[in-house]
Amino acid sequence: MEDPVSLSDTEEYSAQEDSPKARPKNQELLVMTVEIGDGRQDIITISENDDPFQLAHDFAMKHKLDKSLQQSLAHVIRQNKELVEKRANSTSPDLGKMSDFFGSYSSSYTPKDNFLFETNSKGNHAPTINPRSKALANKRQSQGSVYDRLYRQGAKPSKSVLSNNTTTALTKSKTQSNINYGEWLYIKGLKQKEALLKNGEAKRQENESKELMSYSFKPQINKFSSLLSPRNYEKTEDLLNRKAEEYKERLADLKAKVEVDEMKECTFTPAIKETSWNRSRTSTKPIHEELFSQASRKKEKQIELEEESIRQYSFRPEIHVEKKEVESTNEFIERLVNSKKKVEEELEAMRLQQQPTHDESTGQRLFHPQTYSKTNRNEQPIWEHLYSLKDEKQKKINEVTAETQTFWNATAAAQKASAASQKIFKDFRIKQYQKLFSTLDSDNDGKISSQEINIDDLDGKNLAILTPIFNDIETSQSPMEFPEFAEKLEELCNTLTVEERAHLLKRETIAEIKQQETSQEAPVLISEKSIKLAEKSRSSLPEDIYERSVMTTKLNQLKLAKQKEMKEHQELQSCTFRPSLKSK
Repeated sequence: MEDPVSLSDTEEYSAQEDSPKARPKNQELLVMTVEIGDGRQDIITISENDDPFQLAHDFAMKHKLDKSLQQSLAHVIRQNKELVEKRANSTSPDLGKMSDFFGSYSSSYTPKDNFLFETNSKGNHAPTINPRSKALANKRQSQGSVYDRLYRQGAKPSKSVLSNNTTTALTKSKTQSNINYGEWLYIKGLKQKEALLKNGEAKRQENESKELMSYSFKPQINKFSSLLSPRNYEKTEDLLNRKAEEYKERLADLKAKVEVDEMKECTFTPAIKETSWNRSRTSTKPIHEELFSQASRKKEKQIELEEESIRQYSFRPEIHVEKKEVESTNEFIERLVNSKKKVEEELEAMRLQQQPTHDESTGQRLFHPQTYSKTNRNEQPIWEHLYSLKDEKQKKINEVTAETQTFWNATAAAQKASAASQKIFKDFRIKQYQKLFSTLDSDNDGKISSQEINIDDLDGKNLAILTPIFNDIETSQSPMEFPEFAEKLEELCNTLTVEERAHLLKRETIAEIKQQETSQEAPVLISEKSIKLAEKSRSSLPEDIYERSVMTTKLNQLKLAKQKEMKEHQELQSCTFRPSLKSK
């Protein structure tokens, strides 16, 4: 709500009386200032014959308000119109003089939450002004009497904002003597408020004058400088706004100057086509949206070209075919041999189809004599030559078998897999070597020797394959660890055939694993060697079972203590920090 009209306790209102008879037709009653929100506001001029609902409808259509706000606005317009008409028809001798003042009554309608009507004494975006600056600005304004100000405000429609509480106070019921005590109390409150403001302003000016008297420095400003000072012609807030605009203009000029200097250093001037220039000027989209749409169109064209190129090819790969299970080495070799035989049979059939088998003239089957290699009859008689032919077929079979075996060995030794596949196969071989070493290690100490080795769990074929390694262990008479065993086994695998290597590195099937699990649950079979070793170890123990168990427990504790001591010693060796301890 705007600042109220300044009134004093001794001043009286003087305004021209306005009766309903003297009022012209369709007279303007009041002007309402409606705050829409976001700092926007608009006015509604209400005349005597205007329809509140039509005014609210036009205002709602102009600012695109909803129906609920339109109804609330129509209700407020009708309420304010009735209030002004009641004041105009009032015959009170004291308050009738205020009919012109309240006839130009200005209301403020602000749509808030829950459709409440509120007013503020200050705008939403009003600047905060120093009280001293405000007092100086008020002094420069023309001072007039309260009668002049009331007359001016009554003659010209006011745009003051009144609160909902004020509207409620002004619409209270009148007494039988047509005196509205609500208006009378409101005017009295305004007078008291004006008196308080005047007293406070007088005290503040008195304090300022006392402070000025205590200052010893009195600056002397000549009249010319005082006339040139902008403070004499504009308000403080206008001066600050103008200075800010000048500062922004200087920054813009400096920025433009720097850009011009930078452009002078650029020697390259791109040649832009006239069509591109016109398109960039007429385009309403931002540059980033234009680039995005251009990239999208380019991508769509590329996809269309790819689809068009794919349609040209007749080949359609089967992408949903399931992968076959991994076959073993024996199955792989058998499949290769069968495929080779099948190819040879197909070639032989094609060869027979191309060769003539019957005579075209007579239709008889052609004769194909069986010929043998030419022999030297001078060196060997015919009967000896015929006798030697009985082993010729077996020799050829042996030669073909040897050639086939040599071919497959060379094929198996050739490197056909990638580095990753070789690494996987190497890890598999090391794992199988580890299983063989664990099987041979009888006491699980990580070493095998001719005295401590277990060959009972190996089958006959593996024993025959590993015989060279067993001979090396027996001749060396020294224990062999796993790295040395794996190295010798790797060298041995290079000399083995494909079948022997496949048998040595054969992976256990699921049935064999289940069979091992079931066999582990069965009673353990102890070998004679283990029984002898157990009797030998028990020979040093006492015969009493209790004493034997006590001694065994002590031996285990000593072993654990020894292992713990060795572990601590290894940890201390790995530590590089050696603290220096001083004795007290």
